[in-house]
Amino acid sequence: MEKANNGLSALYESCIAINAAGDIFPGGDLKGFPGVIHRSTDSNWTPVNNGLECGNIWRINLTGEIFAGTAGCEDGAYRSTDDGESWALTIPA
Repeated sequence: MEKANNGLSALYESCIAINAAGDIFPGGDLKGFPGVIHRSTDSNWTPVNNGLECGNIWRINLTGEIFAGTAGCEDGAYRSTDDGESWALTIPA
């Protein structure tokens, strides 16, 4: 079996979403550091969490835009309109 976690940095992945193009977005927790969402179009992973300030990523929803539900610091929903390259808090908890 081929290893498929090249570049994943989270301690654990708590959620995952796949967009219409087949890109995979797992979200996870770094224990004490900002949460992380990665993106992969193959078996290599790139962090896409610029502006994502929370430690725990609990839910990812893809609707053309990406929404990430967070907990642990500035809780709420973050939104990305550029495939995860940047994030903004849109709905504070």
